[in-house]
Amino acid sequence: MRADEASPAPPAASPDSVFGVETAGTEPVPADRRHGRPWSLFTLWFGADVQFATLSLGALATSVFGLDFVPAAFAIVLGTLISSCLVGLLSTRGPRTGVLQLIQARGPFGRLGNLPSAAFTVVNGVGWCVVDTVLGIFILRNLLHIGFTPALVVMTAGQLAVAVLGHRMIHYVERTLAVLLVAVFAVVSAYGFAGAHLASPSKPFAGTVGAFILTVSVISARGLGWAAYSSDYSRYLPSGSRPGRVFLC
Repeated sequence: MRADEASPAPPAASPDSVFGVETAGTEPVPADRRHGRPWSLFTLWFGADVQFATLSLGALATSVFGLDFVPAAFAIVLGTLISSCLVGLLSTRGPRTGVLQLIQARGPFGRLGNLPSAAFTVVNGVGWCVVDTVLGIFILRNLLHIGFTPALVVMTAGQLAVAVLGHRMIHYVERTLAVLLVAVFAVVSAYGFAGAHLASPSKPFAGTVGAFILTVSVISARGLGWAAYSSDYSRYLPSGSRPGRVFLC
């Protein structure tokens, strides 16, 4: 098929409409549909990480792996930096190419060589969705005193609605959560630090060095899971967006 005979890309949701249904697929986002600033990536990733799963992973460092507070905090910061740097680096390709992260991977790996990565990403995404859904069900049951099925329906409908509405709605939700959940975590942290001890309640797992490396690895693994989606959100940014700012955000 010649280039002039190719079917036109379907119209994407209006960049000015939060409630516009997302119709953009795997095709590159055209220049006239690009919008936003690199700063929007910061609130997106920050809002996605300020949640219960992050709190649980951080608690492993002291309660399970046996690190004291200071080395545990350092290990958590180091692990976060390692994973964030990779996500930031891959995000810089989004404005340049306008396509999804896994589509870009076809360049070095080829269409067939990219299939294992795609399959793993699907399994990872489904598994993470299940974890979030189950946690949400437990929270709704305790807060609203409803049964399992109603809580499941509410959680599923909410997640599907955000996904169907697409990019703008995802950014809107994460910006809101970035503010709301920081306030919640501040209250939880104040409550927790009131009775906290700098020494770990358990002995270090495989020694202090081993516990430190294990903590860095676990924290890094959580952030690295986002690497396969890095450009999925930055591809909507204008092609002239500065790579340095995209990386930092």
